[in-house]
Amino acid sequence: MEAIYNVTAKILVPIVGQGPIYLSAKDVNAKVRMNYKIVEHKGKRYMYFPSMTTRLTVKDFDVKFELTNFDKALQQAVSQALGNSHQEILDATKPNIEKAISQRCLEMANKICKHFTYDELFPDRE
Repeated sequence: MEAIYNVTAKILVPIVGQGPIYLSAKDVNAKVRMNYKIVEHKGKRYMYFPSMTTRLTVKDFDVKFELTNFDKALQQAVSQALGNSHQEILDATKPNIEKAISQRCLEMANKICKHFTYDELFPDRE
């Protein structure tokens, strides 16, 4: 995952900066709940997914920052401070990652299902 971080801190002097953050994870488990309902359109039944929740369990991950917007003298101190905060960074970003996964999966599922009736997807069901 790539994103942009924005830091505002005060450790003796104010520290403000932003730049790319790279988070790579291994050994990730996802618990997903996807709700659906049957909707009728032009006399035919279709599946529609109104909501989905994703809960991630991340066991191993790495975080890297590019500190291009920081004063050279502060880069090492900031890198060390951020480097010791990996779990806090994951805890802060995980809800947004889970939400983004859910939204993207919902979009894809609904785009696929809108082209097929419920009976075409599940011909053996009544």
